[in-house]
Amino acid sequence: MTLTVRVVTRSLIVMALVITAVCVLIFEIVTVWGRSEIDRIAQDEADRLVAIFSAEIEESAQAGDGLDSADLVVDAREALTSYAGGPLHLATISVGDARLRSNTGPASLIALANSARLPEPEPGLLRTVPSDAGSLRSIDVPVQDAEGNTLAIVSVLVPQDETRSATQVVLFGSIGAGIVGLIIGSIALPLVVRRSLRPLKEVTQAVEEISLADLSARVPVPSTADEVAELATEFNGMIERIAQDEETRRRYLAAISHEVRTPLAIAEGHLEMWETLGPLEGQSNADMARTVQRELERLRRVLDDLLAVARGAEDLAVRSEPVFLPDVVDSLRSRITGLGHADIDIQSPPPDVVMGDQARIEQTLLNLLKNAVEHNPEGTQVRLATVVDGDQVVFTVRDNGTGIPEELLPRVFEPFVSSRDSNADRISGLGLAVVQSLTRAQGGTASLKSSASGTVIEIRLPRAIA
Repeated sequence: MTLTVRVVTRSLIVMALVITAVCVLIFEIVTVWGRSEIDRIAQDEADRLVAIFSAEIEESAQAGDGLDSADLVVDAREALTSYAGGPLHLATISVGDARLRSNTGPASLIALANSARLPEPEPGLLRTVPSDAGSLRSIDVPVQDAEGNTLAIVSVLVPQDETRSATQVVLFGSIGAGIVGLIIGSIALPLVVRRSLRPLKEVTQAVEEISLADLSARVPVPSTADEVAELATEFNGMIERIAQDEETRRRYLAAISHEVRTPLAIAEGHLEMWETLGPLEGQSNADMARTVQRELERLRRVLDDLLAVARGAEDLAVRSEPVFLPDVVDSLRSRITGLGHADIDIQSPPPDVVMGDQARIEQTLLNLLKNAVEHNPEGTQVRLATVVDGDQVVFTVRDNGTGIPEELLPRVFEPFVSSRDSNADRISGLGLAVVQSLTRAQGGTASLKSSASGTVIEIRLPRAIA
């Protein structure tokens, strides 16, 4: 079942329920209003007849010595003669066993009165009573003398049949109008719903054309400013996020390739020299094997660090222990030899001690040296200098390359910050993000300055002070 059919069907069901509820409500309102109108007429007519009858009684009482039943009957007859009734109700005055009626009223009630089959009066009540002429609304008002004795009972009876007939007419009219409304709705609703859902259909067609191979397409956002427009906007946002995630994934894979290439190249270089030249002077086979083993261990740590940085974690596993600076530099020189970079000048450090993780320090500095060579034009000079500055040891990697674009400097330590210029292909990837993470994990700081004359990166780590 299509969405249009479901919406139309449910709308018609709701319309039917609403129309039914409205018809019932109208019926009840008209019924209550009709009864209230009948009661008002009965009360007004009873009060008017009581006033006329009381005036007749008072006039008779002033003319004679007293009133007996015969006098009250005469007064009642005079009152009913003076009383101008109506065709919708019947008025009666009961005096003892005698019950006199008005000259006007519904024929059915006149017939009941003539055959003495009217309901018996019950003073003080406004009630609904059954009769041979149908249901009646009856009000019975006692007429009393000064001592509170009941002299007579004035009754007004109104049939409810005509009111019920009018109520039924209203009910049937409402039902008929509701049926007509449903018929018109069943014709108009599909057209309206189909037109309203047209933007959703366009969105669906656009979505079918989007694939992971091409995430540049976007769904059209209708100008209706409704839920469909909101859905299209949110969907475009989702596609944008997917595209960004896909780009991040590709860059992440490129960064992994970039980061793991260094230890693999070093290990491969040593193995090739081992195979062709044998151990270097002063090295044994065990030394060469340990060098390769260290590079493979560094490769494992690089992969772990890349995954940690990609997850946004900076609590990398590092040791904090005294590290002799000449040992760090000697290891770097050995690793650089395996890479074959002749443009790197590693200056001898002071015979001091830094607090940190030697393997992590070497990984950080090697990353910076390799980036400086690979992301600059051929022949760029790269220098590593190490100095002691108070309670800190400062490693400075300096090159005379083309520099980093100014707009990237505020975000250069973020993952995957990249740009391309005419002189070089500069891709930060995860390299500098790993450098910053490793430095912070050892309690240090990393800073970078760059201009057209070159780039300077400083790594500051705490000095081991006895």
